[in-house]
Amino acid sequence: MQIQAVRLQYPLLERISSTEQYFSNAKEKYTLYRKQGLLKKVDTPAVFVYQIQKKTGKTYNGIVATVSMQDHEAGKIKGHEATLVAKELQQLELLEERQAQVKPIVLTYPKVDEIERWIVGIQESHQIFLEVQVGKNVHRIWRVEGKDAIRRLEQLFEQKVDRTYIADGHHRTAVMARWAKEHKKSAALYCTFFSSDQIEILPFNRVVDGVEERSLEAFMKEMKILCDIRKIAMPFIHPPKHCLQMYVRKQWYALIWRPEVLASCSTIVEQLDPYLLDQRILRKVMEINDIRKSNQVRYIGGLEASVKKMKAHVDKEKDRIGFYLPAVSMKDFLAVVNEGDLLPPKSTWFEPRMLNGLLVYTL
Repeated sequence: MQIQAVRLQYPLLERISSTEQYFSNAKEKYTLYRKQGLLKKVDTPAVFVYQIQKKTGKTYNGIVATVSMQDHEAGKIKGHEATLVAKELQQLELLEERQAQVKPIVLTYPKVDEIERWIVGIQESHQIFLEVQVGKNVHRIWRVEGKDAIRRLEQLFEQKVDRTYIADGHHRTAVMARWAKEHKKSAALYCTFFSSDQIEILPFNRVVDGVEERSLEAFMKEMKILCDIRKIAMPFIHPPKHCLQMYVRKQWYALIWRPEVLASCSTIVEQLDPYLLDQRILRKVMEINDIRKSNQVRYIGGLEASVKKMKAHVDKEKDRIGFYLPAVSMKDFLAVVNEGDLLPPKSTWFEPRMLNGLLVYTL
């Protein structure tokens, strides 16, 4: 991979009265913030070390830089979801309006010990450049301007990282490639790099409309053909692979895919729980033919409060049902992407999550 130092904008925190309000609105109000003089550009090109410390004490450490568009064109940046044309056009309009990206694409790669040691060395030898608490999470940035340190990192990526995987930012990646082509300009992708042991894959859970009271019995009868079903008092927060959990009419159920269902799957992606749910239950049992376009399906990502949110949505309407999925493992994720397959929509929720407007890439 060809990573490069970059001059980014950052917020002048002393001019911001409410950091939580600033970051929650940065996606929509970046142009206004820039006009108000709330951001400043770094003087010289740099790479950045980015740390997120969660309220649990868990920390994620990564690198902020740009990567050559040639690597994208060469297939070294691999995606796992198809993009939507309408969303691409919407984001392209925003890019043209802002002339900036307010949040980086998140890329992951197999762990490289030398890169991890480089990150720790920077954190120990450099002062913190930016530190901000949003909610109960603390975000810290170290700026690296030394040519020797930057060149060492560039060499490590050139020698040790032959491919990366998009964790978050499929549409932003496609839009930047499209922008560069339309404007016939040399452009780079603005990215944050987290090694695979720094990334967590959490589930994207579903709330689905369409289970009416009179048909619930028929629905459960069809489900028993696909799954072994048993009532449970409370859901498991980390259910094992192939164990879905369903919430309907204030009752939780554990759903275990029957062996014959799993035996009929011929590829890795077909064995993933989001794929099985979408194809076997939502499409065939509930007759939702186009998951991407359906307004019957809502998605709730992550772990924090996800069970509570899902229950609240389901309890609002009698014909709603909730599905709490196991997380896709990193092993399965990498295997699917390396085979060139695509995951179903909203199969993965990646942690950590970047802040809009903390470091901004201007065109």
